[in-house]
Amino acid sequence: MKLWEKGHALCHASALAKGDDAYLFFGYIGSGKTTVSRALMGSVCDSYLSDDTSLVDRQGNILCWPEAHAAHGEGGGMPLLRYVKRRSHVTFLPDFPIRRRARARGIYFLERGRDDIKEIDLDEAARRTTLINLDEMSRYWNSPASQMVNQYAYFYPELDLGRLSETYASIVAGFVGKAEKAYVLRTSAPTYESLRRLIAGSA
Repeated sequence: MKLWEKGHALCHASALAKGDDAYLFFGYIGSGKTTVSRALMGSVCDSYLSDDTSLVDRQGNILCWPEAHAAHGEGGGMPLLRYVKRRSHVTFLPDFPIRRRARARGIYFLERGRDDIKEIDLDEAARRTTLINLDEMSRYWNSPASQMVNQYAYFYPELDLGRLSETYASIVAGFVGKAEKAYVLRTSAPTYESLRRLIAGSA
């Protein structure tokens, strides 16, 4: 919430850079954000910005959030145990160059399905970005603990979701509006060759 007030938004996305251009990869947990970062790093991209969480602003900047995670999926077991496992990453410093900031060039939404890349307009990209991010952020105030005691207002008496949602949406819309292209990438086998060719071919 403090970041939102300062004009920054956290996004559930990984981000890499090629020179001054940044590429963001959005997706739900287990969609392949970490895998695609490892696949593109050192080939078509030359530096790292973030792995699971990206910090953006209205001007189209992505700021470094330097942590890296081992690739993970949904896994099996009880819902509470899966939740704890997802929240408990083993972090480490990546063994490739870290960039402090870059400008948004391309935004990609990772989905499961038959191999396909479809370009979408930036309004649709902003809508998808907001949906993915709100799903992830809701886990903070809809945690298992708050559900068990059923006391949302007790833990967050200052939480004005209406105002904060408007602030957040305006930051995201400003950020996405500065990107050049947005795509939905569907793949059944995460080799990301088509994505690698697409980024390599961008000026």
